[in-house]
Amino acid sequence: MSRYAAVDIGSNTIRMDVAEVTPGRLPQLVSTDKNVARLGESVFRTGALSSDSMSVACGILKRLSGFRAPVSRAVGTAAVREASNREEFVERASAALGVPIEVISGEEEARLIQSGVRSHMRDLCEKPLIIDVGGGSAEIIFGPRVWSLPLGALRLQKLFLHHDPPLPDELTALFRFIAEKAAPAITELSGAHIEQVVGTSATARIVAPTKVREFFARLVSLDLAGRQGIESIGPQRAEIIIPGAAVLLYILETLRLPGLTYSPAALCAGIIADLSASGT
Repeated sequence: MSRYAAVDIGSNTIRMDVAEVTPGRLPQLVSTDKNVARLGESVFRTGALSSDSMSVACGILKRLSGFRAPVSRAVGTAAVREASNREEFVERASAALGVPIEVISGEEEARLIQSGVRSHMRDLCEKPLIIDVGGGSAEIIFGPRVWSLPLGALRLQKLFLHHDPPLPDELTALFRFIAEKAAPAITELSGAHIEQVVGTSATARIVAPTKVREFFARLVSLDLAGRQGIESIGPQRAEIIIPGAAVLLYILETLRLPGLTYSPAALCAGIIADLSASGT
Protein backbone atom coordinates (compact mmCIF):
# COMPACT_ATOMS: atom_id res chain seq x y z
CA MET A 1 0.00 0.00 0.00
CA SER A 2 1.25 3.48 -0.94
CA ARG A 3 0.11 6.89 0.23
CA TYR A 4 0.01 9.88 -2.12
CA ALA A 5 -0.89 13.53 -1.70
CA ALA A 6 -1.94 15.78 -4.59
CA VAL A 7 -2.61 19.52 -4.64
CA ASP A 8 -4.83 21.34 -7.16
CA ILE A 9 -4.31 25.12 -7.15
CA GLY A 10 -7.52 26.15 -8.87
CA SER A 11 -8.96 29.51 -9.85
CA ASN A 12 -11.44 29.41 -6.98
CA THR A 13 -10.28 26.68 -4.60
CA ILE A 14 -7.06 25.07 -3.46
CA ARG A 15 -7.60 21.38 -2.81
CA MET A 16 -5.41 18.67 -1.37
CA ASP A 17 -6.33 14.97 -1.51
CA VAL A 18 -4.47 12.26 0.38
CA ALA A 19 -5.20 8.70 -0.72
CA GLU A 20 -3.93 5.20 -0.02
CA VAL A 21 -3.53 2.96 -3.05
CA THR A 22 -3.48 -0.84 -2.94
CA PRO A 23 -3.02 -2.77 -6.22
CA GLY A 24 -6.32 -4.20 -7.49
CA ARG A 25 -8.48 -1.93 -5.33
CA LEU A 26 -10.04 1.48 -5.74
CA PRO A 27 -7.95 4.25 -4.15
CA GLN A 28 -9.05 4.96 -0.59
CA LEU A 29 -9.35 8.66 0.17
CA VAL A 30 -7.79 9.41 3.54
CA SER A 31 -8.54 13.12 3.68
CA THR A 32 -9.54 16.11 1.60
CA ASP A 33 -8.71 19.71 2.43
CA LYS A 34 -10.43 22.51 0.45
CA ASN A 35 -9.93 26.24 0.88
CA VAL A 36 -11.37 29.10 -1.16
CA ALA A 37 -8.54 31.36 -2.34
CA ARG A 38 -10.21 33.06 -5.34
CA LEU A 39 -6.96 33.44 -7.29
CA GLY A 40 -8.99 34.03 -10.43
CA GLU A 41 -10.82 37.12 -9.14
CA SER A 42 -8.00 39.48 -10.01
CA VAL A 43 -6.73 37.52 -13.02
CA PHE A 44 -10.07 37.59 -14.82
CA ARG A 45 -10.38 41.31 -14.10
CA THR A 46 -6.83 42.65 -14.57
CA GLY A 47 -4.80 39.79 -16.07
CA ALA A 48 -2.60 39.43 -12.99
CA LEU A 49 -2.72 37.71 -9.62
CA SER A 50 -3.21 40.27 -6.86
CA SER A 51 -0.77 40.52 -3.98
CA ASP A 52 -3.55 39.71 -1.51
CA SER A 53 -4.70 36.58 -3.34
CA MET A 54 -1.13 35.32 -3.66
CA SER A 55 -0.59 35.83 0.07
CA VAL A 56 -3.80 33.96 0.91
CA ALA A 57 -2.87 31.09 -1.42
CA CYS A 58 0.67 30.84 -0.08
CA GLY A 59 -0.66 30.77 3.48
CA ILE A 60 -2.91 27.85 2.57
CA LEU A 61 -0.06 26.03 0.83
CA LYS A 62 2.26 26.56 3.79
CA ARG A 63 -0.28 24.89 6.05
CA LEU A 64 -0.75 22.01 3.59
CA SER A 65 3.01 21.39 3.49
CA GLY A 66 2.76 19.60 6.82
CA PHE A 67 -0.67 18.04 6.35
CA ARG A 68 -1.00 14.26 6.71
CA ALA A 69 1.51 13.30 4.00
CA PRO A 70 4.36 14.78 1.93
CA VAL A 71 2.99 16.33 -1.25
CA SER A 72 3.66 14.12 -4.28
CA ARG A 73 2.61 16.56 -7.03
CA ALA A 74 1.07 20.04 -7.13
CA VAL A 75 -0.42 21.75 -10.18
CA GLY A 76 -1.80 25.18 -11.05
CA THR A 77 -4.67 25.56 -13.50
CA ALA A 78 -6.51 28.34 -15.37
CA ALA A 79 -5.89 31.39 -13.18
CA VAL A 80 -2.23 30.57 -12.70
CA ARG A 81 -1.53 29.72 -16.34
CA GLU A 82 -3.22 32.94 -17.54
CA ALA A 83 -1.64 35.31 -15.01
CA SER A 84 0.93 37.76 -16.33
CA ASN A 85 2.86 37.39 -13.05
CA ARG A 86 2.61 33.62 -12.79
CA GLU A 87 6.40 33.16 -12.45
CA GLU A 88 6.37 35.23 -9.25
CA PHE A 89 3.48 33.22 -7.86
CA VAL A 90 4.97 29.85 -8.80
CA GLU A 91 8.21 30.76 -7.04
CA ARG A 92 6.42 31.91 -3.87
CA ALA A 93 3.93 29.04 -3.89
CA SER A 94 6.63 26.39 -4.45
CA ALA A 95 8.59 27.76 -1.50
CA ALA A 96 5.48 27.74 0.70
CA LEU A 97 4.46 24.19 -0.20
CA GLY A 98 7.97 22.78 -0.28
CA VAL A 99 7.61 21.15 -3.72
CA PRO A 100 7.69 22.62 -7.25
CA ILE A 101 4.36 23.89 -8.57
CA GLU A 102 3.68 22.69 -12.11
CA VAL A 103 1.48 24.89 -14.31
CA ILE A 104 -0.47 22.55 -16.57
CA SER A 105 -2.31 23.12 -19.84
CA GLY A 106 -6.07 22.82 -20.17
CA GLU A 107 -5.59 19.62 -22.15
CA GLU A 108 -3.47 18.07 -19.39
CA GLU A 109 -6.04 19.18 -16.85
CA ALA A 110 -8.75 17.39 -18.84
CA ARG A 111 -6.65 14.23 -19.14
CA LEU A 112 -6.06 14.14 -15.39
CA ILE A 113 -9.77 14.66 -14.68
CA GLN A 114 -10.61 11.74 -16.95
CA SER A 115 -7.98 9.59 -15.25
CA GLY A 116 -9.38 10.52 -11.84
CA VAL A 117 -12.94 9.63 -12.76
CA ARG A 118 -11.88 6.31 -14.29
CA SER A 119 -9.83 5.38 -11.23
CA HIS A 120 -12.82 5.77 -8.88
CA MET A 121 -15.95 4.64 -10.75
CA ARG A 122 -16.67 0.94 -11.23
CA ASP A 123 -19.92 1.50 -13.15
CA LEU A 124 -18.42 3.75 -15.81
CA CYS A 125 -19.28 3.03 -19.42
CA GLU A 126 -16.49 2.72 -21.99
CA LYS A 127 -16.82 6.28 -23.28
CA PRO A 128 -18.62 8.62 -20.86
CA LEU A 129 -19.04 12.33 -21.40
CA ILE A 130 -17.20 13.99 -18.49
CA ILE A 131 -17.83 17.65 -17.63
CA ASP A 132 -15.84 19.58 -15.06
CA VAL A 133 -16.87 23.18 -14.35
CA GLY A 134 -14.08 24.75 -12.34
CA GLY A 135 -13.48 28.32 -11.29
CA GLY A 136 -11.63 29.46 -14.40
CA SER A 137 -12.30 26.85 -17.06
CA ALA A 138 -14.62 24.02 -17.97
CA GLU A 139 -13.20 20.76 -19.28
CA ILE A 140 -15.29 18.52 -21.52
CA ILE A 141 -13.96 15.03 -22.18
CA PHE A 142 -15.36 12.37 -24.49
CA GLY A 143 -12.99 9.49 -25.09
CA PRO A 144 -9.78 10.87 -26.63
CA ARG A 145 -11.40 14.24 -27.43
CA VAL A 146 -10.94 17.01 -24.88
CA TRP A 147 -11.95 20.65 -24.78
CA SER A 148 -10.76 23.19 -22.22
CA LEU A 149 -13.04 26.22 -22.40
CA PRO A 150 -13.01 29.63 -20.62
CA LEU A 151 -16.29 28.77 -18.89
CA GLY A 152 -15.35 28.56 -15.24
CA ALA A 153 -17.94 29.71 -12.69
CA LEU A 154 -15.79 32.41 -11.08
CA ARG A 155 -14.72 33.81 -14.46
CA LEU A 156 -18.31 33.99 -15.72
CA GLN A 157 -19.52 35.57 -12.48
CA LYS A 158 -16.97 38.37 -12.83
CA LEU A 159 -17.66 38.90 -16.53
CA PHE A 160 -21.45 38.88 -16.63
CA LEU A 161 -23.35 38.90 -13.34
CA HIS A 162 -23.23 42.30 -11.67
CA HIS A 163 -26.64 42.38 -9.95
CA ASP A 164 -28.15 40.06 -7.36
CA PRO A 165 -30.38 38.39 -8.42
CA PRO A 166 -28.98 38.71 -11.96
CA LEU A 167 -30.87 40.81 -14.50
CA PRO A 168 -32.45 39.13 -17.55
CA ASP A 169 -30.03 40.94 -19.87
CA GLU A 170 -27.08 39.62 -17.87
CA LEU A 171 -28.36 36.04 -18.16
CA THR A 172 -28.90 36.49 -21.90
CA ALA A 173 -25.31 37.69 -22.32
CA LEU A 174 -24.07 34.83 -20.13
CA PHE A 175 -25.79 32.14 -22.21
CA ARG A 176 -24.69 33.79 -25.46
CA PHE A 177 -21.06 33.61 -24.29
CA ILE A 178 -21.43 29.97 -23.16
CA ALA A 179 -22.92 29.06 -26.55
CA GLU A 180 -20.07 30.78 -28.39
CA LYS A 181 -17.26 29.20 -26.40
CA ALA A 182 -18.84 25.74 -26.22
CA ALA A 183 -19.68 25.63 -29.95
CA PRO A 184 -16.69 23.48 -31.07
CA ALA A 185 -17.46 20.81 -28.48
CA ILE A 186 -21.22 20.93 -29.02
CA THR A 187 -20.84 20.62 -32.81
CA GLU A 188 -18.75 17.48 -32.52
CA LEU A 189 -20.78 15.93 -29.70
CA SER A 190 -24.16 16.54 -31.35
CA GLY A 191 -23.73 13.47 -33.52
CA ALA A 192 -22.21 11.26 -30.84
CA HIS A 193 -23.84 8.39 -28.98
CA ILE A 194 -23.54 9.44 -25.33
CA GLU A 195 -24.44 6.67 -22.89
CA GLN A 196 -23.44 8.34 -19.65
CA VAL A 197 -22.73 11.87 -18.42
CA VAL A 198 -20.47 12.37 -15.41
CA GLY A 199 -20.02 15.73 -13.74
CA THR A 200 -17.17 16.58 -11.39
CA SER A 201 -16.59 19.67 -9.21
CA ALA A 202 -18.80 21.28 -6.55
CA THR A 203 -21.21 22.68 -9.14
CA ALA A 204 -21.96 19.19 -10.46
CA ARG A 205 -22.43 17.87 -6.91
CA ILE A 206 -25.11 20.49 -6.30
CA VAL A 207 -26.82 20.22 -9.68
CA ALA A 208 -26.75 16.43 -10.27
CA PRO A 209 -29.63 15.46 -7.93
CA THR A 210 -31.96 18.14 -9.35
CA LYS A 211 -34.20 18.77 -12.30
CA VAL A 212 -31.66 21.13 -13.78
CA ARG A 213 -33.95 23.61 -15.57
CA GLU A 214 -36.23 23.97 -12.54
CA PHE A 215 -33.29 24.29 -10.17
CA PHE A 216 -31.67 26.97 -12.32
CA ALA A 217 -34.93 28.94 -12.43
CA ARG A 218 -35.00 28.84 -8.64
CA LEU A 219 -31.39 29.99 -8.36
CA VAL A 220 -31.85 33.06 -10.54
CA SER A 221 -34.94 34.10 -8.60
CA LEU A 222 -33.01 34.30 -5.32
CA ASP A 223 -30.50 36.80 -3.99
CA LEU A 224 -27.26 35.68 -2.33
CA ALA A 225 -28.89 35.20 1.08
CA GLY A 226 -31.58 33.05 -0.51
CA ARG A 227 -29.06 30.88 -2.33
CA GLN A 228 -27.01 30.53 0.85
CA GLY A 229 -30.14 29.18 2.50
CA ILE A 230 -30.18 26.16 0.19
CA GLU A 231 -28.50 23.48 2.28
CA SER A 232 -26.62 21.75 -0.55
CA ILE A 233 -24.90 24.93 -1.75
CA GLY A 234 -23.10 26.53 1.18
CA PRO A 235 -22.23 30.19 1.79
CA GLN A 236 -19.24 30.60 -0.55
CA ARG A 237 -20.43 28.42 -3.43
CA ALA A 238 -23.67 30.42 -3.46
CA GLU A 239 -21.73 33.37 -4.86
CA ILE A 240 -20.82 31.54 -8.09
CA ILE A 241 -23.37 28.72 -8.42
CA ILE A 242 -25.52 30.49 -11.04
CA PRO A 243 -22.92 30.66 -13.85
CA GLY A 244 -21.62 27.18 -13.03
CA ALA A 245 -25.14 25.74 -13.21
CA ALA A 246 -25.74 27.69 -16.44
CA VAL A 247 -22.84 25.89 -18.13
CA LEU A 248 -24.20 22.47 -17.15
CA LEU A 249 -27.74 23.43 -18.12
CA TYR A 250 -26.65 24.65 -21.55
CA ILE A 251 -24.64 21.51 -22.34
CA LEU A 252 -27.32 19.11 -21.12
CA GLU A 253 -30.18 20.85 -22.91
CA THR A 254 -28.31 21.52 -26.15
CA LEU A 255 -27.22 17.88 -26.41
CA ARG A 256 -30.66 16.69 -25.16
CA LEU A 257 -29.20 14.76 -22.26
CA PRO A 258 -31.48 13.91 -19.32
CA GLY A 259 -29.03 14.61 -16.51
CA LEU A 260 -25.69 13.66 -15.04
CA THR A 261 -24.06 11.51 -12.39
CA TYR A 262 -21.73 13.19 -9.93
CA SER A 263 -18.20 11.93 -9.32
CA PRO A 264 -16.20 13.39 -6.42
CA ALA A 265 -13.01 12.23 -8.13
CA ALA A 266 -11.41 14.74 -10.46
CA LEU A 267 -8.02 16.43 -10.89
CA CYS A 268 -6.36 15.38 -7.61
CA ALA A 269 -7.62 11.83 -8.10
CA GLY A 270 -6.11 11.82 -11.58
CA ILE A 271 -2.74 12.94 -10.23
CA ILE A 272 -2.85 10.14 -7.67
CA ALA A 273 -3.87 7.59 -10.33
CA ASP A 274 -0.91 8.63 -12.49
CA LEU A 275 1.53 8.46 -9.58
CA SER A 276 0.24 5.03 -8.59
CA ALA A 277 0.47 3.71 -12.14
CA SER A 278 4.05 4.90 -12.48
CA GLY A 279 5.04 3.65 -9.05
CA THR A 280 6.43 7.08 -8.18
